[in-house]
Amino acid sequence: MVIHDSCYLGRHNGIYEAPREAIKAATGKAPAEMERNLKRGFCCGAGGGRMWLEESLGSRINIEAHRRSIEQDPKTICVACPYCMTMFADG
Repeated sequence: MVIHDSCYLGRHNGIYEAPREAIKAATGKAPAEMERNLKRGFCCGAGGGRMWLEESLGSRINIEAHRRSIEQDPKTICVACPYCMTMFADG
């Protein structure tokens, strides 16, 4: 399993350890980290409306976020944001 840091919980509110502790308490294992995590997390931008926009440059943000999350071949991608969950599911 790998954890994705959402922008509102993480960067905007500075909450990083609580989701990791909850996952460890529920599963008995700490989640793996994505390359860009914590304050450097790769935000999908959906909370800011990116979910409803089309990309005009590069790859779509949901595809890029999903690609980055599967680099470690996880069975589970842990998210703490409904927008992130939709973006990953769509990706």
